[in-house]
Amino acid sequence: MKDTKSHFFFNILMAISFAAILVIASLASLFRADTVFSDTENRNLAQRPSWSLDAYLDGSFMKDYNSYANDQFIARDSWVKLKTDAELALGRKELNHVYKGSDGSLFEPFQPLPAKSRNQTVRAMNEFAAAYPDVKFQMLLIPNAAAILPEKLPAHLSDQNQLKMMKKTSQELKGYTWIDAVAPLQKQHDKYLYYRSDHHWTSMAAHYVFEEFAKQNKLDTKNHSFEPYLISRNFYGTLASRSSYYSKDPDEIYMYVTNNNEDKSTIAYVEEQQKSATFYDQEKLKTKDQYAVFFGGNHPLMEINTTSAVDKTLLIFKDSYANCFIPFLTPYYSRIVVVDPRYYAGDIHQLMKDQGIQEVLFLYNANTFYQDTSLDVLLRSK
Repeated sequence: MKDTKSHFFFNILMAISFAAILVIASLASLFRADTVFSDTENRNLAQRPSWSLDAYLDGSFMKDYNSYANDQFIARDSWVKLKTDAELALGRKELNHVYKGSDGSLFEPFQPLPAKSRNQTVRAMNEFAAAYPDVKFQMLLIPNAAAILPEKLPAHLSDQNQLKMMKKTSQELKGYTWIDAVAPLQKQHDKYLYYRSDHHWTSMAAHYVFEEFAKQNKLDTKNHSFEPYLISRNFYGTLASRSSYYSKDPDEIYMYVTNNNEDKSTIAYVEEQQKSATFYDQEKLKTKDQYAVFFGGNHPLMEINTTSAVDKTLLIFKDSYANCFIPFLTPYYSRIVVVDPRYYAGDIHQLMKDQGIQEVLFLYNANTFYQDTSLDVLLRSK
């Protein structure tokens, strides 16, 4: 009986203590400026919503205020980390749709859009290629870490459906040369192909796949070897931010530099009206999103002029996986035009005409390609 009473009073004390913490934290949040961005989660935080009678009556105000209160809770990062540590201690392998692998690597599950949306993208790509019979079209679809490293996944998680879907897409695309990225990555699966804390592939993986691209395109690579240079030892990426799981061993970032010092390029960021003589924005290594060291991140439209003697113009449709791959292409094209359909709103057919495009390369990671509809929208626009 005594133990029962002790347990009851302990629970009451814990409840009162937790309630007191909530009240103190809520009051404290009223007297401090709202945080706009969370470096830990790598995202913008909800801001205080404006009250209106309509918003109150339709329930949107309370919904927005709840998001605001959660995001602006005092010492939020510490509470999130405490929650993560507790769940990991209990043996949980999934944290905010991020899975912890056997060696501490983090993985995101493959969650493609319904078949109707995927088919629309493939149909738009086929129609686009058919409209330019004199242009060479290629597709380079990169599998994600879970598809190449299944041995590191939790026992209940399998991502081989991604590889099956990629094979199906290779058969559905008409007028495209399919560049196989799966075989070279599987062959080197014991190498540092994907960041442990981030959803991107590494520059090493990009280099292996470039070698396959060069082989299929019969590029003469004898005079253009690339050497890796370590530029960061303390990279924690998007999956660590999303899950709040930070292993004791951060990732490393390498850039690959050609041995030919005559290979110089100028990059024009068209919509930002800025130019650069380097592919790398080393200031980004001081920020949370260190992968943005490649081109400073994603841009709607880039125009790259190289010193290559090969007078060809290439158009790339891409996501962020392309950012560490593009430098390998510069010795083989005098001009490379880069479009990110997620941000570009121009007339793609006018761009094809104005730039005199001779080759087109679609370069995506599978998760983005099967989850995003912006490519379909851009290619169908007139």
